[in-house]
Amino acid sequence: MAKDRLNGVDAFHDEDTRKAEDTSTDDDTVDENENSNEDGANDCTQIRAMLEANPFLKWGFVVYRCTYASDTAWKNFMEHLNKRVMLTLQRDGNEDLFERLDWCVQEDPTLEDVSEREVRARFKTWIAESGEEDDWLGSPRFAACVMVEEDHVESVAKGPPPEVFDVHGEGHVTLVSLDEEEDVTFVGLSYLVPRVYALLDIGWEAFARDPDEGEVVCL
Repeated sequence: MAKDRLNGVDAFHDEDTRKAEDTSTDDDTVDENENSNEDGANDCTQIRAMLEANPFLKWGFVVYRCTYASDTAWKNFMEHLNKRVMLTLQRDGNEDLFERLDWCVQEDPTLEDVSEREVRARFKTWIAESGEEDDWLGSPRFAACVMVEEDHVESVAKGPPPEVFDVHGEGHVTLVSLDEEEDVTFVGLSYLVPRVYALLDIGWEAFARDPDEGEVVCL
């Protein structure tokens, strides 16, 4: 049975970590997001409204860890993800949303190298058994999940540091839709939350790209 864990979030809030992760705009730590701040603010406004309407609702994608080559590499991946999300939220004064972010990481060695179809099947089971409350209109959390394989971990490690918005999606993950017809799409890690999470509320077609063409969602 896979374990649900909020990987890296608690550690991210440690005081020493906060000090080390200063969001200054010195040379190599400039946030290079080419998207307007208005887009990010609108995304967060949408997410905030959803959370305020349902105080028990969690937000953030369920993450399936499908690589077990290195626990250290996985820890670094999650720290990168959490730091990038926090910096994006801070940019628009929405850092308080981070407190309710829950990645719900599914860890199980049998997930190593599984297919996207298997991840979707496990996600369906998670939805049925999690007991989590869904928004009556349908939360993005229950519409798609994140699949992280070894090449994803490596792409993030080789890409820009979390202080720099990865405009071109050098570091990316696979987003697996609950709907088999929508299938999957690659998403640049810097765009995953809040941007793609908010767009998913509109619909898969609002952002998805063709994975067979190697396209990565960067919008």
